[in-house]
Amino acid sequence: MNIYDGIVIDKLWVGHSKFWVLSGTEDIPFVQTRAQVLKKRTFLALIWVAGAGIVAGIDVLLAKVIA
Repeated sequence: MNIYDGIVIDKLWVGHSKFWVLSGTEDIPFVQTRAQVLKKRTFLALIWVAGAGIVAGIDVLLAKVIA
């Protein structure tokens, strides 16, 4: 979901739509390349997977202690 949001929503939909242009902000240089977005989103997705693994491990340990 994180990679999908970064590439499809942010770069394709928002990046190519005139609806999302705020007047007065045209000169602000906040444009990331697709490679930057993909790298950042992939790294964050790996962090989420690691966090989910930690939570799942704690859950399994607690289930064994309780059972």
